[in-house]
Amino acid sequence: EKLLRQSTETPIPLHIFTKDTFWDDEDDPSNIDVAATSSNISPTSPTGTIAGITGVEKPAQATHEETIHNAWKFYRNVNTLIFDSRVYDYEFQLLQEDPLYPYLNSLVGIADSGMDGYANEHKRISQKVKREYTDTSPHRICHILVREARRTLDGLKEVCAYIGDQLGMQTMAVGPIKKPSQALLKSERKYGGDPLLVTDYCRASLFVKDVASLLALIEIVLSKYANIVRRIKLSKLKCDHSALTGGYRDCKINLDINGHICELQIHLISMWLIKEGKGYTHYKDCCDHNVDVSSFDISKTLTGLDREVLSDLVTVGERLVTRTPIYQVQHYHENQIRDYFALANLYIHYGLPEKAEYILRRIVTLRSGYKDFGPCHTETLMQMELLRKSLKYQHKYKSASAISSQIKKAKKMQKQRGFDEPEPPKLSVLCATDQCGAFEHVCDMVLDPNKKERQEEKRKMDAVEESRALWLEERRSFFN
Repeated sequence: EKLLRQSTETPIPLHIFTKDTFWDDEDDPSNIDVAATSSNISPTSPTGTIAGITGVEKPAQATHEETIHNAWKFYRNVNTLIFDSRVYDYEFQLLQEDPLYPYLNSLVGIADSGMDGYANEHKRISQKVKREYTDTSPHRICHILVREARRTLDGLKEVCAYIGDQLGMQTMAVGPIKKPSQALLKSERKYGGDPLLVTDYCRASLFVKDVASLLALIEIVLSKYANIVRRIKLSKLKCDHSALTGGYRDCKINLDINGHICELQIHLISMWLIKEGKGYTHYKDCCDHNVDVSSFDISKTLTGLDREVLSDLVTVGERLVTRTPIYQVQHYHENQIRDYFALANLYIHYGLPEKAEYILRRIVTLRSGYKDFGPCHTETLMQMELLRKSLKYQHKYKSASAISSQIKKAKKMQKQRGFDEPEPPKLSVLCATDQCGAFEHVCDMVLDPNKKERQEEKRKMDAVEESRALWLEERRSFFN
């Protein structure tokens, strides 16, 4: 077993039926504060001393320098959350390049509302309504459902063992059972206080390496457990749906085992490895700080700070990056790039756009010239936009306009990347070259204004059919 652990390159647990899951780090009993639960030490009392121990004074009030350092850490952490969330987006873009993805994207889930993770989610499944719940408080119902989950755990393990055996899985995780307090908080946050809508009291995590393995797993579940499947949630893996808070995407399958709804969380290993199994912590931090990567601006965290505090933050930020001057930063210095980007935002907010420009020109050069990013990459465009802002603040309008043109060109190239068909010629070009196609183009637009949309729809349908045919061939390797 020791050799097996050393041979793996992934941090996913290699023994079956552990308590490690993606979502539930905070439910881990090992996270309990030992100092607060020791037999001779009690939690801090309201008076500021630790109960049972005399002579313990209140902790000293943080100095101004410590406060500024903590403020910088918070600012940097939020900046890191944005970068990490975008990494999930980049991985999802790679996933869409899988030849089998168009077929996966076309599948319709079962009882899939497409609103997972949102407040007031309209959920189409729930735990069984019982007469005993009529005069029972939500907290008490949570305790009852937790007991049910414990009795159901063995049945869920059998399901996981069968699926794992069919697909040759070496890694999976079962549990832990959700705590009643956590279930109650979740029901209040998402389901209007209804604990019956919480369907992951008893849960497990399975890991698949690619789209083909995910399709095979879904087919196994539908063929073996069709009578107990209550939901298959695929919406988070579809290109027209938003990700969970923080950027993560997975598939969820709910099964009714002995009258209790359980949850299988299906993770793509490539997604899981981005945060090395700490995705739940990232998800929770994004929720706590209200970080929406699609619209969040790091400068929001600086709003309301006075000039003196901003000046101190600039000093701390400059001090922390002095070890690696910006001109020595290379494309593989990811942490330094993130720190300098945070500092550049701070410079602009403080009123030092010339310093921000110097940093951003270096970062844009590094990102544009690196094969994993390039000039059309979303992150490169974000940094170019900030560079344009720094130039504008210095009244360098000509340079700012040149950057704007580069951004528009890169975005246009980005949109065309996924299409093989060339962009239709402009009417002015057709007329200038004296081609009769101009007249035909006008006729097409008048007689059939929806022609372009229909062509795009047909292209998508053809891609799905081609992807489905490829899956029918590849599934033979899973089902002989």
